[in-house]
Amino acid sequence: MINPLAYRSAQLYVDGVMTGLPRPPRCSLGHGAAGVAYFLYRYGSIAAASEMLDRAADWVASAERDIESTDAFVGHLPAFPDSRAAMPTSVLFGEAGVWWVSALVHAAAGDDRPAEKAIGRFCAIADSCPEDALDVAGGAAGLLIAAAGLVEQLGDLAPHRLTAAGEDLAGRLGEAAMHRERGSSDPLGWLGAAHGWCGVAHALLRWCQATGTRPDRTLEALLASLRVPRLASGAWPRTNGSPEVWPGWCHGSAGWALLWALAADVLGDRELLALAEPPAVHAVIGRGGGAGLCCGLAGRAYAALALYRATGESAWLPHAKRLADEAAGSACGPDFPQHSLWGGDVGVALLALDLEEPGRAAMPIYDAQR
Repeated sequence: MINPLAYRSAQLYVDGVMTGLPRPPRCSLGHGAAGVAYFLYRYGSIAAASEMLDRAADWVASAERDIESTDAFVGHLPAFPDSRAAMPTSVLFGEAGVWWVSALVHAAAGDDRPAEKAIGRFCAIADSCPEDALDVAGGAAGLLIAAAGLVEQLGDLAPHRLTAAGEDLAGRLGEAAMHRERGSSDPLGWLGAAHGWCGVAHALLRWCQATGTRPDRTLEALLASLRVPRLASGAWPRTNGSPEVWPGWCHGSAGWALLWALAADVLGDRELLALAEPPAVHAVIGRGGGAGLCCGLAGRAYAALALYRATGESAWLPHAKRLADEAAGSACGPDFPQHSLWGGDVGVALLALDLEEPGRAAMPIYDAQR
């Protein structure tokens, strides 16, 4: 049985008039039409509802149609501190995310020509990523995670251009990690998943997972160094030397729980789950951050689901369901935007759908689709 919240959300976007979203940012994966397309794509996969791919393609077409509009990637939602447009290289908030979802949807539907076009546009943006744009939210780490997802879906059909782009991004992130280890520079400053080294490590692990390769010494050294700022509580602060700990994904414990659960899987070392459990506990008992995937309840629920998948311990499921219920009961508003995958109701609906098969649940974009 499909969760009623997910079903109602899907029907809203199936039955709605395809004139685009009523407010900016109209196109982005995080907050716009590409995010709606991703939800319908995942709905179709999880619920075995092939007609949802057609609707996902409609929403992709909407995002592509409006991509040149002045408010395509500009908005006054929490992810946008001012009126500047998101960088094209941002998978979450910029143009790269539109082409990534387009590639996923068209490849799943067997539409080779539009899929090839989308992959080409995605790779061109990845190739143009500025050297100093490294994080998940806006730069190379987010692009690498997205490339990993495409490689997993396409398998042996993944074009050389895509794998080459991924290898280049992985090399760039590895080089930045080496500079950090040598103490020559820290271009990020932050530690967490969205803007910091946790997200970089997660991206490199996802690329290893997607390509079936073993983490190299640089990644192993980065993971070792990331144990250092761990607090006595077992959680990680937002920055080195700070006592401030957040429960959510972007700067906090949910992101760290997801990292160490992934590391345990990729490295085949279950002892690393001891690093995942304390931040997961903090994620499920923490407060604040709203209802969405980025800072709030939905992202924290995915941390609990990651521990459930990794450990098989059913005690994590009630926490995930409670957080999902709290998120579903939140009213849309400035901190919980309507039609938003990353900050609002679309992400919560996808969480509700994932809870129908928690063993296959995957944090949108960030985790391997199961």
